[in-house]
Amino acid sequence: MDDNKYQYTQNGTIFNRDIVVTEQFIRVKCYDKSHIVIYSNYHAFILPQPIRLQQLKTSFSGHVEEKNPRETLNVVMIGVDSVSRLNHMRYMPKTRDYLLRHLDAIELQGYNKVADNTFVNIVPMTTGRFVEELPWNEQKSGEPFDKYNFIWKNFSSSGYFTLYAEDDPELNIFNYMKRGFHVPPADHYYRPFALAVEGDNSAWTSDHHCVGDRFETDMILNYTKDFLKLYHKVPYFGFNFLSRLTHDSISNTASADTPYSNMFRDIDNQGLLKNTVLIFFSDHGMRFGEIRETYIGKLEERLPMMFLVFPKWFYKKYPQITQNLKINQNRLTTPFDIYETLKDILYFTAVTA
Repeated sequence: MDDNKYQYTQNGTIFNRDIVVTEQFIRVKCYDKSHIVIYSNYHAFILPQPIRLQQLKTSFSGHVEEKNPRETLNVVMIGVDSVSRLNHMRYMPKTRDYLLRHLDAIELQGYNKVADNTFVNIVPMTTGRFVEELPWNEQKSGEPFDKYNFIWKNFSSSGYFTLYAEDDPELNIFNYMKRGFHVPPADHYYRPFALAVEGDNSAWTSDHHCVGDRFETDMILNYTKDFLKLYHKVPYFGFNFLSRLTHDSISNTASADTPYSNMFRDIDNQGLLKNTVLIFFSDHGMRFGEIRETYIGKLEERLPMMFLVFPKWFYKKYPQITQNLKINQNRLTTPFDIYETLKDILYFTAVTA
């Protein structure tokens, strides 16, 4: 498989009423009576995998009650490129308010990047190693990343369904000046769809933020939300990272406020966070532009936002962990701490007080 290619199937379906979707990614075209295309758009779906889904339901419902049973918590990581903690406060007030007031989020106020750009900060977060320790360098840019032990592999091998989704395919973490993956890194992998949409210039608005009448950010957040809905009764791990909207503009962060606040409100109201750890994060602050030339901009670049949301019952059941989280809010933390937290969630060993 080539991570930079996609293809359309030859078996198109002609329909003029509701149909059952059998493919995870589809392009829809509407024609008038003269067979001229009058509408074209793209749609992504999270379709179930019946055999594995049934196996997991049986496996996790058949556990014998233990004296101190291990918690099985889902994880969804939602990342936004180049958003410092302070810029999040400036431009995402609704999202911030919902996280802190309604979801009891733990905000890591001393969260610090450990290297320059996205790739070299996400690798420590997902492998527990610096890029050089993988080992990886630019001489290996032609090699795929399949052989490295990213944290989603650990979740997958433990029976979790997995999702990996990014927007702008040219900026994807493991594809920008790199080879990407030879085998899809997750059960649900958004990149082929992103490539197809990116290749159709007619689908985009002039600012390249909307596909037709749909905000691209909403499209990927809805894709992630559908993943949470489908697998809410079995373990899952989702990783989502969006770059296009905020990578080049510090003020575009304001346009992200409503999509993310709506996302968090929806999954909360639908009960999708009852057994899920939500991690809302950025990789670093703005790395260029006028603000980066200021003293505060220099600090902001090094201090991205980081929020951890655990289920409310978890805070009550494990007061010592909750206390540790609150203490660490005001300490220096890094992507390495997030990696260790992910491992602790997967291999949960704590007992109630």
